[in-house]
Amino acid sequence: MVRTLLGVLVPVVLVVSVVSVVPMLLSGAAVAAQAQPDCSRTVADTSGVVDIDVVVAATTLVDPAATIVVRSYDRVEGGDLVGTVDELVSRCYAGDGDIQPDVIVLAVSVGDRQSDVVIGGRWRPAIPDPDDLRIDVMGRFFSEDDFTGGLEAGVREVAVAVADRLTTEAEAAASASDEQEDQSDGDGDEDEDTADTGSAADTTGDGGDDGQSPWAVGGALAAAAAGGGAFLVISRQRRLSGARDELQRAMADPIARQGTLRARDARLVTQADGWAHTTAGRTTEALAAAVADLDETRSGTDRTRLVLSRIIPDGPAKADLGEVQRANAALVELSQALDQHDDALGRLEELGAHFDHLRVAVPAKAQLLDEELDESEELADQRASEGWAVESQRSELRLIAAGLDQMVMDGLAHDLLSLSERVEALEADLFRTNHYLQSLPSRLGSLRQWTDGLDQAAELEQRRIDQQRRDFVSLSTTHASESWRWAADLPEQALDHIARSDAIQERVITELVSRQEFDQAGRELDAAGLELIAADRLLDRVDDLIVDLETAKEAAPQLVAESREVLRSFAEFIDGHRGDLDTATLTAPSDVSDAIAGVEQELRQPKPNYLRAAESANGINRQLDELLRSAKEQHLRMESLRRELGRETERAKRAISRARRSIGWELFPSRDGRALDELERSLGRLPDDVEVAIDRAGDVADDALRIQERVIARRRRQSTWVSTGGGGWSSGGGGWSSGGSSGRSRSGGGRSFSRSMSRSGGGRSFGSGRSSGRF
Repeated sequence: MVRTLLGVLVPVVLVVSVVSVVPMLLSGAAVAAQAQPDCSRTVADTSGVVDIDVVVAATTLVDPAATIVVRSYDRVEGGDLVGTVDELVSRCYAGDGDIQPDVIVLAVSVGDRQSDVVIGGRWRPAIPDPDDLRIDVMGRFFSEDDFTGGLEAGVREVAVAVADRLTTEAEAAASASDEQEDQSDGDGDEDEDTADTGSAADTTGDGGDDGQSPWAVGGALAAAAAGGGAFLVISRQRRLSGARDELQRAMADPIARQGTLRARDARLVTQADGWAHTTAGRTTEALAAAVADLDETRSGTDRTRLVLSRIIPDGPAKADLGEVQRANAALVELSQALDQHDDALGRLEELGAHFDHLRVAVPAKAQLLDEELDESEELADQRASEGWAVESQRSELRLIAAGLDQMVMDGLAHDLLSLSERVEALEADLFRTNHYLQSLPSRLGSLRQWTDGLDQAAELEQRRIDQQRRDFVSLSTTHASESWRWAADLPEQALDHIARSDAIQERVITELVSRQEFDQAGRELDAAGLELIAADRLLDRVDDLIVDLETAKEAAPQLVAESREVLRSFAEFIDGHRGDLDTATLTAPSDVSDAIAGVEQELRQPKPNYLRAAESANGINRQLDELLRSAKEQHLRMESLRRELGRETERAKRAISRARRSIGWELFPSRDGRALDELERSLGRLPDDVEVAIDRAGDVADDALRIQERVIARRRRQSTWVSTGGGGWSSGGGGWSSGGSSGRSRSGGGRSFSRSMSRSGGGRSFGSGRSSGRF
């Protein structure tokens, strides 16, 4: 009976084993062919949608005690983000049957809409429910396709949790250390007895090969762990102590500076009260604005100092790390507020000094102006005795005297700013009037020199007109009249401007100078000069035309010859690359040749229009240059397209070859094999249009890739069905350790998750330190 059963079971087991092992071997080979995870970087992105610099900057906020690992993928194989992260952990961050205790992994697959969070054992108390981090913090960004913001928010949340955990550990260790020191004096004898007893136990117990008992080994390990914890506590305490000392040193200068500014502020406020009693009008308003600005900056300094005192109410010596950081930020704001307060004090000091200066300078300037006014009145009397008309200047001097008489500086309060402006205005009026009186004898001579210069300019323009009249006679014998007739009357127009200028000068000499209206005479002579300038511009246009006509006469035949030469080169290029050019470019030489022929016909006329011929030939040359450039670009583009077609064709061939290798040897032709045969045939029937052929070759490559993916997916399904016996994963050994198909179970405040790592050859369980799923 037993032999019969063995005879039946052994072949069945062998068949099932072979069917199970072969797909697993194929799957293992496929995995081995894939790229291995990159262990050299903690932050990596293959999706192309994540700003890696932003995420890296966020990781700098995480305490070095924690290793933060961030991965963002476009898509993962088979849509299995959990398996991909498991492989990354297994190869790069594996610990003793678990992830390394100090490692935290944040991962997202953009195309698969999945995210995964794995927490190392040390930080699981800091992040007790990874679902909150994955769904509430990162997920709200991922759901809006903001993957950079989601990863950055997750890293910042981890940084806060790690910092809080380290602070809690340091405080607990410090408290335990204090209690141990308090009990050390009373427990000395007991420790010695315990030490003796322990020594005896070591000699009598069952030791290992080295003669030590398990109790001694355990005690040594506990001592080593306690020593490492004490070292961490001491390091944290030293860091806190150094931060407190640095804060205290940083506070010294702003606090002392605030006291100095307060003393200076009180002194200036007292002075401002005195200035307010001795000013009026605009001066009082300017002083009030400066005092209000000072009050505002003083209040800002007081508010910032109050914020600092509330952050560290017991002083820097008793502040924790968080308070120290916030106090340093408040110190920066306090320094800025002190700078503003200092600037406001400086502005008030400058304004007060300006008031003090004006209080002395305004009466002194008024006295000086009064003396200069007397001198100007004497000068006006002298000019009148010499026969000059100075009644208007005497009226101006009387107005200046009246203004000075109105500037009464008696009393206590004065509008110093308004008084200063009035003194400066009177000073300018007196300077102008006095200058006129002093320059009267030389004004007549200046006007005569001015008219002499205008006469010389008019004579020069008259000679230019005569020469241009002779030039037009010469041009009419060789140039077409349509090229110069529009400018034939310009010399006559210039002659009219010269005549108007002469009339203005005659009126100035005979009327204005005799009445001593020198200012009006100067304005009239300005108008005469403008008439001469208008005449000069007209004659310049004629000179430019004459030069252009002579230049065009010499250049037109040469330009036409150059056009023929460029057209010949263009035609040769077209003949060599006719297949790469469009229809407009191919027909262009005929059109350009007709245009050149028209220019040549123009030059054969008895009186050619050389200007038009030269401009046409020049335009044809530019057009030919543009056509040649366009033709070369078309040729280069077609060369590039042909190279791209070659690359796409090779890619399609490689894709078909890989798909055939995925199918393997076939006893009978399959649907996938026939599809690949059809793709190969279509690759050999690509159309003549290069762009369409590129698209067709790309489609062939994509179709071959889809066939390969379909074959691989079908084999994996067959492998999974056979290896599980059709009934799901077994709960024994490795594999899934969840109660349902989702692979996750929720109990209380934690989350249990286990995953079979088929690609790494073993299972891995992260307990409550993992959260994964879609978003």
